[in-house]
Formats: sequence, C-alpha cells, structure tokens
Amino acid sequence: MNYTRTGRDLARTLARAVSEPVTAKLWPRVEEIAARHARQVSERFDRELAAFRAEMTERQQAAGGDMDRAHGRIDEVAGWHQDLAGEFDSLRDRVGKLEHELSRVGAQLAALDTRVAETERPPVAVAGGGKAAAGDLNKATALVEEIRAEHQRVRARLTAVAGYEERLGRLEEHLA
Repeated sequence: MNYTRTGRDLARTLARAVSEPVTAKLWPRVEEIAARHARQVSERFDRELAAFRAEMTERQQAAGGDMDRAHGRIDEVAGWHQDLAGEFDSLRDRVGKLEHELSRVGAQLAALDTRVAETERPPVAVAGGGKAAAGDLNKATALVEEIRAEHQRVRARLTAVAGYEERLGRLEEHLA
C-alpha cells in the first residue's frame, strides 16, 4: 500500500511537471475560445430573447384588443341583464296583482252563477193528468231538486278549490 501511494504521487508529480509548460501556453488560447463561444451564445440568446419579446408584445397587443372588445361586450350584456331584471320585477308585481284580481272575480263569478241558476230554474211540468201524474210530478220535482242541490255543492267545491290554488300560488311565490 505504501508503494502504491508513492507510485501515484510520483505519477501525479510527473504529470504536473510535463503539463504545466503546455498548460501555461495553451491556457490563454483556451480562454480566448471560451470567451468567443460565450459571446456567440450570448448574442444568439439575445436575438432569440428579442424575437420572443417582440412576439409576446404582438400577442399582448392582439389580446388587449380582444380583451377590450370582450369587456365592452360584458358591459353591454350586464346592461341588458339589469334592464331585464327590472322588467321581470315589474311583470312579477303585475302578475301578482292580476292573480289577486282573478281570484276575487272568480269568487264573485261563482256567486253570480249561483244566482243566475236559481232564476233560470223552470218549473217542472209533467204531461198528463190524474192521480198517477201527481206521483210522477212529485218524483220528477224531487229528482230535479236533488240534481240542482248537487250542482250547487259542486260549484261550492270548485270555488273552494280556486281559493286554495290562489293561496298555494301566493305561498309558492313567497318561497321562490
């Protein structure tokens, strides 16, 4: 091990002795080549960087115009949205008022319909005379009155349903 180390040290010392004069002569040339190569790389990098900057400036200007147009369009659409929102609120109020009026008129119409039906009831007439005719007349009159009473109950139910639908509509409107 001692011999190996000594051999290595000797080889290194010999290499230094031989190479130092060569290195001293070549070193300025190596530095000159390295400087020239660095200058060429730097110049090429500067050209590519300038081209890249020019391209980015072009793209930025083009995108800037697009952005300006997009912002203008967004402002225009926002204006439309505000106008439509105002109109929608106005229509919602008008529809609410109309629904209220319709429910009120619906109840009045049902009451008028009942009154008209009472005035329209013609007397029941049974053809023929005698004892059998009186029995038939009573049956017919009772049947007509039963039908009229059922008709009146149906009207009352429909009026109640209309009232419930109107209330449900108001509740749904408040929930929305």
